[in-house]
Formats: sequence, C-alpha cells, structure tokens
Amino acid sequence: LPPQASVALIDASYGWHEAGLAHSHSQLAAHLTGPLVLPVPATGRALEVALWLHKLGRSMVLDSGCAGVLHQALTLGDEHFVPGVWKQLQQLARTVRQGDRAVQQALAAVRCDQALHTPVLLLADPAPDGRVAPLLAQCLQDGQCTHTVVFTGYCPTTLLNALSDAQ
Repeated sequence: LPPQASVALIDASYGWHEAGLAHSHSQLAAHLTGPLVLPVPATGRALEVALWLHKLGRSMVLDSGCAGVLHQALTLGDEHFVPGVWKQLQQLARTVRQGDRAVQQALAAVRCDQALHTPVLLLADPAPDGRVAPLLAQCLQDGQCTHTVVFTGYCPTTLLNALSDAQ
C-alpha cells in the first residue's frame, strides 16, 4: 500500500482502466515471446515495467532516458519507497544494460539473426541527438528487424516522428 497522504492526485491522461494490474501484466506477457520494444514514459511506467520484467527474469535494455530516471530514483534512498523496492532498483541498476548505445547494439544484434537472445528494449524519449528513434524506424521499415513494438499508451515524439518519416 502507498504511504498515508493528505492529498492524492490521480492522472487518467491515458484513460481510466477498470482492469487491475494483473490483467495488464497478462496482456503484456503474451508479447514476451520474442524481441520487443516498449515505448514507456521515463518518469512514469518505465521503472515499474523494468522491475516487472526483472522479476520475470527477462533481460532488457534501458535507453538513456529510462536509465537516468533509475539512477535519480536511487539517489532518494530507501525511505522514499515501499519496503523492498529500493533494493530491487539497486539490483536492477547493477544487472541491466543501459544507454542509447546499448539499445543500438541490441537492434544490431537482431539484424544479425540473434533475435532469440535479444532483450526487451525500454525506450523513453531518446537522446536529443535522435540516434535511437530513426535507427528503430529504419530497422522496422526495411523489414530486417524482428522486434515487435508494443505501445502501452505512450509513444515518445521522436519515435512517432521517425516512424512517420519512415513510411
């Protein structure tokens, strides 16, 4: 349970969902059979999804946006989290590949027919130089990428623009 609060703000900008988290997990788990790209808001769903994937034993790569939020969260200390979550975030930071270069390498691995060992790619808004989004868009457009892109209600502007430009 979350800590006591005098005010609770509820954001339903992605819609109000009646189904519980377990239902969402089961829907997403159905896509975990191959290479997967999950666009996620770095300051929103990214760490929640990363912890869930880590618990399932699924390897992943966090782009620079997601990795930055992970490291920022770790500076807060254990007292700011539900018991046990800070330690899970520490373990995640020690074991997960991070950064836009790691994302590029994972995409290249798929292009070399190594798809079975490809981690889930968690992409927030990519680096300002826009290296990741155009690479992913080109990979999807030329048909050499076996990643499935699953939108969970979020698409970073840079990725949306790159996918539009690739069509």
